[in-house]
Amino acid sequence: MKIETNIGLTLEVDDNLADDWEFVEMLAETEENPTRFILLVKRMIGETQYKILKEEVRRKEGKVSTTTMIKIIEEILEKSGQEIKN
Repeated sequence: MKIETNIGLTLEVDDNLADDWEFVEMLAETEENPTRFILLVKRMIGETQYKILKEEVRRKEGKVSTTTMIKIIEEILEKSGQEIKN
């Protein structure tokens, strides 16, 4: 499924994530180990789109905004029918 983010970037997300047990495991593991979140995102949108997303979020000084990345990822999860627990 294609999802347009609030920053105007359209990303292709796997329609079957809710039926992917390993994805659900990764989602659960992010609560105990937040660094797993990066792997989760890469699984959701793929390595190529992940790099594109980072470049879209990158600030002029060269840093990728963590706050913006999290907001976009939450948006992707919401729009794809997934839930993220805080």
